[in-house]
Amino acid sequence: MKNKIYRWFTNLHYIFTDIKTKQVLRSYGKWLALATTLAFLAYLSAEWTNTHYNLTEEFIRILQLISSILMISLLGQRGPEIQTWGGNSPSEKLNRKLFIIFYASGYFILIYSMHIKSC
Repeated sequence: MKNKIYRWFTNLHYIFTDIKTKQVLRSYGKWLALATTLAFLAYLSAEWTNTHYNLTEEFIRILQLISSILMISLLGQRGPEIQTWGGNSPSEKLNRKLFIIFYASGYFILIYSMHIKSC
């Protein structure tokens, strides 16, 4: 039993010290930080909007629809069919940039529309 536990912890140590694993964890951490920042900014924007404007229920529903459209557009991301060995072709760069723009704006509008109060 002790030997199995020791092997499990040793394997866990090798997994988290692997360079590729560190890159994956760093990437997830970066996106988690981006999502948290966007949610915080959307919440602050919604609070500011609530104190200065009276928005209708229809406007809030339109914002939710826009965020849904932006999130569904993420399904258009291209993968293996445009990949090159270096990963730096113009089509791959555009693909990544559009994905980030659609994801971030859709997420921001979704959180923003959830915190707005109608008049």
